[in-house]
Amino acid sequence: MNNNDIVQTWLSRIGLVLILSYCLLASIFFSYFAQMHLSLSFLPFPIFIGEIVMGGCLLLLAGICENGQLLQPKTVILLCLYFGWVLVRALVSYHHEGSLALRNAALFYYPIFAVFGYCFYQKARISRKFFILSAFLAGGILFFKVMSVWYWSIYVTIYVTAVLNTKSVNWRRFGWLFLAFIFLLGKEYFYQGSRAHFVSVLGTIIFLGAYFGALLAKKRHYLILGLLLISLVIYALGYRIFSEQNTVSSLSLKEMIKRYEMYDQHYQEKITQFVPEKLDVHLYNPKKITDVMPPPTNTIPVLQTAPSSTASISAMSNPSASSSNVSSPTMQESLKSFIDNNVLRNRVRETRSMDVNEANIVFRLFVWRDMASELIEKKAWWGFSFGHPQRSKSLEALNWAEIEWRRDGWIAPHNSFFHIIYRAGILGILFIGVFFFLMGRLVGDFFDLNSIEGGFLVGALVYWIILSNFFVILEFPYNAIVIWTLFGITLAYRDELKHGLKKQDT
Repeated sequence: MNNNDIVQTWLSRIGLVLILSYCLLASIFFSYFAQMHLSLSFLPFPIFIGEIVMGGCLLLLAGICENGQLLQPKTVILLCLYFGWVLVRALVSYHHEGSLALRNAALFYYPIFAVFGYCFYQKARISRKFFILSAFLAGGILFFKVMSVWYWSIYVTIYVTAVLNTKSVNWRRFGWLFLAFIFLLGKEYFYQGSRAHFVSVLGTIIFLGAYFGALLAKKRHYLILGLLLISLVIYALGYRIFSEQNTVSSLSLKEMIKRYEMYDQHYQEKITQFVPEKLDVHLYNPKKITDVMPPPTNTIPVLQTAPSSTASISAMSNPSASSSNVSSPTMQESLKSFIDNNVLRNRVRETRSMDVNEANIVFRLFVWRDMASELIEKKAWWGFSFGHPQRSKSLEALNWAEIEWRRDGWIAPHNSFFHIIYRAGILGILFIGVFFFLMGRLVGDFFDLNSIEGGFLVGALVYWIILSNFFVILEFPYNAIVIWTLFGITLAYRDELKHGLKKQDT
């Protein structure tokens, strides 16, 4: 190795450690860690720790690029055009409409972590022993401390990549060990989360079953293929036995349509007298929802029993856990909140009533319907500016999520991909198309390369992709940085395998 290679290697390792340390701490402390920030006297907005990490990675990437070429020139030009567009649009929106533009801009600039993950992994040259040790250390901390249904894919990915990076793998033994690992995770991780979590897990398992089924059939490993089918049957039986009845029942399309029509009828009665209020727009919530909970101002009719308790009203007003505590505390306040609220606990959600479950489904449908109507009505083919406060007249007419939209002046879309289209229009559709094209290429290339590890890495991404259709995922750093970094590393790993085969052929 020459001096340039040594510099690239160490800068890349520092970059990976910086990002992965953030991901680990965000997985443990969740929003309490992500909300830590610096307040500078000459800036009217705080700089959060995710943006500080991003700035550090940019400096490291600049140092690496001075010592060699990492990406093809065409790729560099396209990336510069894309991030230049994000920067210009964010600054223009901020100038005209305020600091909310910076929050929505994050949806488009967090993909830079895919670039970091790709470049750093490519040059880091991390040894296999170091990787295995780090994987099991991180996995142990997450498994025994976090116990979170949201990060189940991380446990599986760490376990699989660590096992498969050993020198030799007994596939039959690996299959049984993996099945035992799934069993040890317990029913809470696979059956007791929200419906969005359950659908995401189910979609991931369907993908993994299809991928490995085709791969094993191609290799004629019929015994292992049978083990895979047994695992799927066990999962299906567990769904029937362990899933919460409210979760199972509320997945019924017939019931969903019935609830939607009922609430929509109530909305049609309210909309005739509805006049939108003029609201102040705030970038961050000054208080927690529980600190500003007013008495309910409206009773929504339900099929059987209405959620009359304060807890139920709170759940309907705040269907997403990601938006329940998004204040901007100092580092000291974050640590105090962490201790007071006992963050290191089992985050398996408490059982909610059927009515609250159904209202949460309709909540999202109303928000998405109003977003689509606004795009069509305003003919916003290129999307709305980053600073435009997105509101839902359906929710406001029904007084749903009243605490959030009155306090903030906007409502979260609860669908990251739809949010991309809402903010970028045709360019947003193009962005999503390119992303899914790259995902398809990853699946095809890993399948051609007979890669077991690649299948599990894509499977972890599939989980987050599905979940992003129901929650605020790609907008928040403690999710987005994890996802985009994993995406970049997966692309780099694919290229490493392809180049390795080319070297062997040569």
